[in-house]
Formats: sequence, structure tokens, C-alpha cells
Amino acid sequence: MKNKTKMILIAVLAAAAFLLYYMVHPALNLQSSGTIALILFVLTIITAVMSVQKDGSRFAVSQKKPIPFWIALGILCVVLVCNLIFSSMFMSRQYGSLITKVNGDFAQDVPEVDLNNVAAIDRSSTEKLGDRVMGQLPELVSQFTVSDQYTQIIYQGRLVRVTPIDYAGFFQYMNNRSNGTPGYIVVDSTTGESKLVRTAKGLKYTENGILGDQISRHVQLQYPTAMLYSSHFEVDEEGNPYWITPIKKVAAVDEMLDVQGVIITDAVTGKSKRCQKDDIPEWVDYVYPASLIETQLNDNGKYQSGWWNSMIGQKGVTKTTDGYNYVACNGNQDVCLYTGITSAASDESNLGFVLSNMRTKETRYYAAPGAEEYSAMETARGIVQEKNYTATFPILVNVNGKPTYMLSLKDDAGLVKMYSFVDAQDYQKVTATDSSKGLQTALNEYKKAYSITGYSSSSETITGKVADLRTAVVSGYTYYYLVVNGTAYTAIASETDRILPFIEIGDTVKFEADETGVITSIEK
Repeated sequence: MKNKTKMILIAVLAAAAFLLYYMVHPALNLQSSGTIALILFVLTIITAVMSVQKDGSRFAVSQKKPIPFWIALGILCVVLVCNLIFSSMFMSRQYGSLITKVNGDFAQDVPEVDLNNVAAIDRSSTEKLGDRVMGQLPELVSQFTVSDQYTQIIYQGRLVRVTPIDYAGFFQYMNNRSNGTPGYIVVDSTTGESKLVRTAKGLKYTENGILGDQISRHVQLQYPTAMLYSSHFEVDEEGNPYWITPIKKVAAVDEMLDVQGVIITDAVTGKSKRCQKDDIPEWVDYVYPASLIETQLNDNGKYQSGWWNSMIGQKGVTKTTDGYNYVACNGNQDVCLYTGITSAASDESNLGFVLSNMRTKETRYYAAPGAEEYSAMETARGIVQEKNYTATFPILVNVNGKPTYMLSLKDDAGLVKMYSFVDAQDYQKVTATDSSKGLQTALNEYKKAYSITGYSSSSETITGKVADLRTAVVSGYTYYYLVVNGTAYTAIASETDRILPFIEIGDTVKFEADETGVITSIEK
């Protein structure tokens, strides 16, 4: 092959490599596996091109290996040796110390459950609420879609999930990219209140952007040598939208992963700021990815007695249970990841559980032998097994100083039908309460069933005229809202449907209501 032809092919290859880099945008860092893979790919193609020789009227492959081949082989050998040296086989202690578990006192560290600020609505229900918000805005549905981000954050003291509006497709992107997307959706994780927050200027940087406004590409090209985790969406206390991108800290090539800081990117302007861990604003709730914390917790439980013990014998080896959830912590200022800790034998019991702060990685371990999460879920399903409900992954709460699982039971349509509380250490202690009665009633029934102090079963008898009457259908139940003697009360048709449909404004009624204002019986 003539040198001129080779040069043309190499030029075409260089252009293709640049385009490939722009599309996949790995960090320009020799510790990045993506960059190493790109370099090896290019060298392999160059080797193939240079190996082709013209022999008369035919082309043949030269037996002599060109220089790019030896460069690629050298890079591959160096990477393999370095990664072996920095692998858990030789550095198990270092892997095990990437996260530190401090023994805690659950009753003192975790406040009594506050049902006014607990993530009672799981992710799947949150997604349906978000889709419902979009469905009520027909002018947006044809052009935009709801991102699946739904980041759990603390916003103005409340547990909420936030997710940006994104482009519905390529043509919708082309039509709207100059103005951006309308804003983001906020879903309260306790009440289910959902709303679209429109920004003064559209979100210009999204996951579905095609060119430089695709958020991962935008951030990587701003900081080309930084090794990055996936970006996630958050808002500050004033409701300004941002993308948070944790920066990797690595040894060798993608070994011994940790976090050294974050890049905060304005979702409207694209302006970014790099922050070291000590300089991160307090409103940022996620610095450490959940998958990274799980990996480090598993390494911590695996390598306390060295690599060989983790492979043979496994004395004292522990691991996280399958699944995790989020709870508010640090006085409702931060979000903590909750997961159980079990033995490597994978039995159906927990040795305890951990709460790990997603912003600081401060981790506390609570020794509490008992049921692992999926056993508790099956127990909750079991007491109403004839209904064939599905249990959500539980939330860990403090009930009278004891770790307790709180979860929901859903029907086939995904509607929450019951709330269940299960003792985390004795999963035979379980109750399931109709969701129409509310979380407070469900908690009271659990406390009453097992003689736990702090519940109230008192009711009050009220007589008076109905000054106002409204109805609403929520999750398949008809709710009646009555104003009597200047106070608002709630009644549920499923429990008092014999008389409720016939009550009108001006009627005199007599009823009993519990401490939460829910009517338990009524008569005209």
C-alpha cells in the first residue's frame, strides 16, 4: 500500500477517532478504562492499516508487526500489571478501609418517627404522580417527557423527589433546544403533592441533549481530564436546578474507587463549578453514589481479615442485603442510605444495619439481629395473602426506640391499599392497616397491638350542623370533608357509606372522630 494511501486512511481514522471521542467522551486520563480502550482501539486499527502491503497486483498482510502494535501491547501489559498490584488481592486492607462504620445507638441517633416527614411514597408511585402532572398539561406532552431521575433530596426541610423535564425525542429536541425544557417536577414523598416548577428560563442542559447540551458530555468537555460518575439532578433551597457530578478518585485504572469532590452545573446556563469535598454547599444531598457506598460497605465486610479469608473460610465476612432505601437524617438536613448487613452465608436474617450519609459518607452501624428486608416484606404480605398484594421495600423508622420497618402493600394497579409496620428484630410482630385510615392510624394500631407506649386510641363525640361538605376520590376511595362547629373532619365512604351519601349542608350530625380528625362513625 502506498504511503499516500496510508496517510489518507490514517487521517480518516483520526477523524473517526475524534468523532468517537466526542460521542462517548471518556476522560482524557490514563487512569480511565474508557480512554485506555479508545487508545487500544485506535492503535489496533492503525496496526491493521499498516500491516497491509501491496504485492504486485495483490494485497497481503505483512508478517512484521508495526510499531503501533508493540505500543498497544505495552500499554495493555502495563495496565494489567498495575491493576493486579492495586487489586484487592494485594490491597485488601485498603479496600476495606475506604468506608468506616462507627457503632451507634439507634434510640439516641435516630429520632422517633415523624409521619409528617417520612418517605411513605416509594419510587414507582412517585413516577406515576410525576406522569400524572405531565398528563394534565397537554401542551407539553407531545414535546417533552419526564426524566427517570427522581432524586430523593431534602428540600426546604421536606423529603421530596425531583426530576427534570426532558425532550421526548430527536425532532422535539430540534424544535425546542433554543428555549430548553419547561422546568422540573417536585413530588412530596410524604403527602404525594406533585407540581411542575417552571423556571424563568428553560433547562438547556439535559440527559437527552444531542450535542454539547447533553449534560454528561457538557461536563466532561469542560473538565476533560476529570474522571466522572453519572450526573444527577438536584435543586437548591431557592429551587434553582443543578446537575451534580461526583469526581472519581482512583488507583491504577478504575481501581479502589472513591470520591474526591463534585462538579456543580447550572441546568439553565451550563456554568459549572468544581468543588473539593470540604467546599461542597450544604444543600447538595448526594456526593457519593449509592452504588459506590454499597460496594465500599461490601468491601469493608469482606476484607477485614484479609483477601484469603474472603475467599476461603469467610470467617466474619459480611455483606449488604439486596436493596436499600433512603431516610432523612441529621435533623432532616441530610439524606442517609439505609441497608441491612447480613452474613456471607446469605441467610434470611440481618446482623444489623447501617445508615450512611450520602453527602459526607459518615456511616453508623447498629447491631440489631433480626429479619432482613425481604423476609419482612413477605411477612407483611402473609397476613393479607388472600389479597395478593405486592410489598414495597421497607423504610427503617424508630418506633419507641426500636428499629421498625414501615412499608406499603399495593394492588395490581400499583395503588397503595394498606400500610404495614414490622418489628425489625421480631418480624412476627406485624400489622397491616387499610391505607384509607392514614399512616397515623396504622402506627397507632401497631403500637396498640403490641402494647407499645405512645399510642392514642381516644375519640371524641361531636354534634353540630354541617357548614360545608366536599368530596374527592383518592386512590379509589371516596373521601368526604365536613366542616362542623368550625373544624374540618374527614370521613371515608368505605367505612361509613350507609349515611354519608345522604348528608347535606345544614344537616345536624353526630359523629365520633379520632385524634387525627378522621370520622369513625356518624349519624344524622
